[in-house]
This record gives sequence, C-alpha cells and structure tokens, in this order.
Amino acid sequence: MSSAGKSVSISQKKFNDAIAEMLVEDMEPVAIVERTGFTKFCKIVAPYCDIPSRKTLVRIIESSYASSKSQLVETLSNIKWMSATADIWSAHKRAFMGVTLHYVDPQSLKIQSIALACRRFRDSHTAEAIAKMLRKILDEFAVTDNIVNVVTDNAANFAKAFTLVEVDTQMQAQIGAGSEMVNEPSEYEDAADVDEACSLADVADVLQGLDDECEDGLVLPPHKRCGNHTLNLVTSVDALNARRDSIQYKRLYDRAMAKVVALSTAVSRSPKNADLVEEVTGSTFLKPTVTRWCSDFYAVERVVDIGFEKVKECQRKLDQATFSESDFSFLQAYMRVMKPVVSAMDILQSENSYIGHVVPTIFGLQRKLTAVSDRSVKPLAEALVRGLEARFGSVIESDEYCLASALIPQFKLNFLPEERKPTMKRKLLAYIEDVLAEQTASGMSSLVSFCLVLSAERCVIIIFFFYQIQPH
Repeated sequence: MSSAGKSVSISQKKFNDAIAEMLVEDMEPVAIVERTGFTKFCKIVAPYCDIPSRKTLVRIIESSYASSKSQLVETLSNIKWMSATADIWSAHKRAFMGVTLHYVDPQSLKIQSIALACRRFRDSHTAEAIAKMLRKILDEFAVTDNIVNVVTDNAANFAKAFTLVEVDTQMQAQIGAGSEMVNEPSEYEDAADVDEACSLADVADVLQGLDDECEDGLVLPPHKRCGNHTLNLVTSVDALNARRDSIQYKRLYDRAMAKVVALSTAVSRSPKNADLVEEVTGSTFLKPTVTRWCSDFYAVERVVDIGFEKVKECQRKLDQATFSESDFSFLQAYMRVMKPVVSAMDILQSENSYIGHVVPTIFGLQRKLTAVSDRSVKPLAEALVRGLEARFGSVIESDEYCLASALIPQFKLNFLPEERKPTMKRKLLAYIEDVLAEQTASGMSSLVSFCLVLSAERCVIIIFFFYQIQPH
C-alpha cells in the first residue's frame, strides 16, 4: 500500500528483474528464492507475483550479463589508452583471476574503473597458464591492443608471464628500465618455481601453450609492478637486514617484538584472555599477518597507544614477561621510523593514486628516512633506504614515471634534483609535441586537442610548460 492508501502493482517482469538485480548487487545465492523467509517476504510485498525459479533467475542474469558486456565492449572500442590490473588469489579452496580496467572518459575527462572479469583459475599457477588466461580475457573484451600496461604484484609467476613471451618491441621500448624484474616468491610457488623463474626458456615452447588465435606477435601488453606491493617488500624483507647489520638493533627488535606478538597471540587464541585485556584497556591487541606488512606497524601502534602502564598490567594478568622502559622506548622509535612508510603505502594504494605518484612518494620517503638520527633505529632506516634504492632504482630513473609525475600539478618538476630538471623539461615538451603531432595527423590541430586526453588540472600544467618555460 502507498502512503495514500492505494495499492501499488508491479509486473511479473519487473519483479523478476528486481530480484535478479538484487542477487547480483548483493552477491546472494540464487537458492535464496527457495528459502522460507524470502518467500514470505515476497508474498507480502508482491502478493500477485510468482516467485521465479532458480533456472529462470539464472537465465535473466545471463541475459543481463550478455547485454551489459556488449555495451561495455562498444564503449571500450572508443577508448584509445587504457591500463589494466591483474591478480590471482585463493578463497574457499578455489583460485580466481581478477582483471580491472582503468581509463579516462573522453567526454567527462574523469577516471573510470571497471571490474572486467573474475574467473576461476583451475590450472597450476604457472607463468604460461597466467599469460594464457590474461590474454584470453583481454581479447574477449577487444582491448588488448589499447592496453598501455598491466599492473600486477611482484610474484615471480606473474613477472615470468610477461618476460618469457614475446612482447611488441615498440611498446617494450617505451617502458625502458622501469620494467626490470626482481623475483620474489609468491604464495602460489615453491622454491623450485622461483628458481625456474630465473632461468631462460625457449620462446617457441612458451608460445605453443598460448592462445592459438594470437597471431599479431603481441602476446601481452607491457608489464608494471605494483608500487605499493614493492614497498611492502622493502618493509617486510629488506628491513630485516637491519638485524643482520647491527647486533644492538637485533637485540632490541627481537626482545620488543616478541612481547608484542605474545600479547596479540594470547588474545587471539583465548576469549578469556581477550576479555581480561578489554577490561584493562577497553580494546584489544592486534595480530600481525604475513601477507601485509602494515599489520606489524598497527600492532605496535596499538601497544604504544594503550600505554606503558596498562600494557604491563595486561602482561601481568596474562602471566607474560613485561616490557621494560627501554623496550617501550624502542617501540616508539620504531613507530617514528615506520610512520612515513605507512603514509607512503596509503598514498600508493589509494583510489586517486596514479603512476605519477610513485617517484615523488619514494623521493619524499627517502628524505625522511635519511634524516633519522635516533641511534637505536638508525640501522632500520638505513636498511629501508638501501631497499628503496634497490627495488625502485630503475623506476626513479625511468623517463616514463618521471614524465607522468611532471604532469601532476602538485609536483611539476619540483620533485626532481636540480641537475635532472632541464633534461626532463626537454623530454616532457618533446613528448607533448609528439602527441600533438599525432592528434594533428588525425584532424585535430591545437593544444586544446591534446588537452582532451588529460584532466583539467593537467591541462594547466601543459599550457604552463609551453608558454612559460620553453627550453633554450
């Protein structure tokens, strides 16, 4: 009944479509239509409609998917430049590959992000299997030739999928040194797989296992490693070198972190312990996880935020070794060093992060870590700086990354050392002129035509470069 007391009717088709849309939106199982509570609800809100069967709903969802996919393919056919991300994960004893697509809408000039596919990955997670499925998904949506790069994590099998196959030489030249490979073990591979990733392979053997329809020579678009995942490796792997470099730091770190882990383990394994801690602190201790380094920082942060006296009281009630003042001082110093790293991770994993944010973020992080003077944690800061130089060295020297940073208004060329600014300025102007020439050849002959592929803020920077700082 409406507010006016009149009955509101709904057609059977609208009713069926609404249920199908609800299932898709909330990711509910189709079997919900057979459950007693849902049946009672439908009989109250739509007594004159028949509840569709599971088979009917599946047909509606499949038809809707086909229609939406056709519209998406048509939309993407008009987009010239796109970037993709790909990932593999496991859940409920099943593996999946997810692919997303990102591009600038030519009309609104806004970034658009689309979940392109989420497919069951039934094969072994080898490089060849990854390359085959990824290429199949990109071809299915007819976007392979317009993908500028594919961003993945640092897993060795993903890196190998892009390095063992023949990539179009012209596009490969554009990414330059920024695509050098640093192999890291993934959760999907054992040590033998990692060793295999470092060996050479016959390209013909690899291509034989790929899609037979691939005849253009471009098996996969260029590859880029996720900046945030690379930074995660710096903190989770390279930071541990500080324990090797300094016996004093190793002693302080191991003693303090062992007590942090003991607290989090106690509350995670025992509800009784969790209740005891909550009575004292009003909260609980956090447990670090191996897959995300930030959890270590947040675990330490929680201990420090609760405070020295309350933490000691918890440790006594749990019958654990208590923190000394030097332990707690070390945790506070550790937090001061790691806080800029966490902030950098937040920047690189945010929704509004672009390739142009990587180099300035790493430069800023290096400056903060270099300025650390506390002797108890200086070995940690030095280990992090060395890790950044090793893992991001090729990125920092990459023209592609630096040009992308220069096109972001908040950076311009200010993030670069003075000696690199003149050269990068000339390269930026040459790049703009090349794009302008390409647009002119297609019938667009002004600076405004180039601005059509950029956000409004970046257009201001382009005009500034052209009219204010032309190189001599």
